Amino acid sequence: MSIEPFVYLAVFLFLALLTVFGRWLNEKIREEINLRDLFSPTEPSEESQGLRTSETLPPPRQEAIPRPSRPLGPRHRRALLKRSLHNRRDLRQGIVLMTVLGPCRAFEPPPSS
Repeated sequence: MSIEPFVYLAVFLFLALLTVFGRWLNEKIREEINLRDLFSPTEPSEESQGLRTSETLPPPRQEAIPRPSRPLGPRHRRALLKRSLHNRRDLRQGIVLMTVLGPCRAFEPPPSS
């Protein structure tokens, strides 16, 4: 009988023991650090008592942030294609990749079972 199955068993047991130890340690840490104590309101320090929240926060934005428009015309698509395929080598690599990968399977209807 070889030693290989015993090595696999030892690795599996080590990982299981590590998982149990990690959960135990996580519970102990959560007990020591009570989350309610961390997020409870505390009294402000002497430095921040003089500042009001309206002075520290920036004013809210009134106008909406404009989103860039996205041209979808055929000229724009051709320009993007020309930019992405700089030379014949890039074009050849693209054709080879399309040949190897084949058509996109997302456009195919789902198989009926």
